[in-house]
Order: sequence, then structure tokens, then C-alpha cells
Amino acid sequence: MPVRGLRRSAGRGHRCRAHRAGAELPRLELEGEHLAGEGGQDTITVVAGRAAWTVRPSPRQVVVEDGAADQPSDHPRATVEGAPDLLLRWLWGRADDGAVRVTGDPAWVGYLRRMLVSVTR
Repeated sequence: MPVRGLRRSAGRGHRCRAHRAGAELPRLELEGEHLAGEGGQDTITVVAGRAAWTVRPSPRQVVVEDGAADQPSDHPRATVEGAPDLLLRWLWGRADDGAVRVTGDPAWVGYLRRMLVSVTR
């Protein structure tokens, strides 16, 4: 089953396709409201050891860019950091919040978790 609301493209940014080319993306179905605007300017940085990603959410898609540690976002809404194994478990809801270090706005970390729940059910 395709992941709703995400697209995948080649290169540094990764998007998962859930629509036909040229079609307007449906809004991601979340519990609670969307914090991000349509433009994808707001970011969340995710750091696992020496690897890092910039997450650019919007109500219709989420773009994930590799290498956030090399080219950090100017002002991420939040940063989530942890050992790779613990961070992966946290992202999948298999570890509690003590497994990662969060800086910035905790509402945006909650938004990231709600998006993950929405697209992985």
C-alpha cells in the first residue's frame, strides 16, 4: 500500500510517491492540526550519530533532505538527536522520549511523530 501524502525523488531530497504525476496531493490525515504551512519552509532536523536529515513538512507532502549536518537549516523548529539505534526505535514509536535529545519547540516534535503515525499505519 503506498504511503499517503509523501513523494520520493532522486538526489539529496527524498519523497515517497502516493499519487499520479501531475495530480494535486491530498492533505495528510493527522490527528490534531497541521503546524506547517503549504510552502515547506519550516524544518525539523533529525540527527543520528554522524548522519542527519532535514525534514520539510507541509500539509500535502514531507520532503526529507540528507546531510542536514553539512548544511543545517537556518532555524529548525526542532531538532531530535540520538544514537542511531535509539533514534530509529523512537521514530517507530518503540522507544520513549528519553531515548532522544530534543531541542526547540516540542510541539514540532509531536507533529513529526503524528506525521509518522499517519503515514505508517
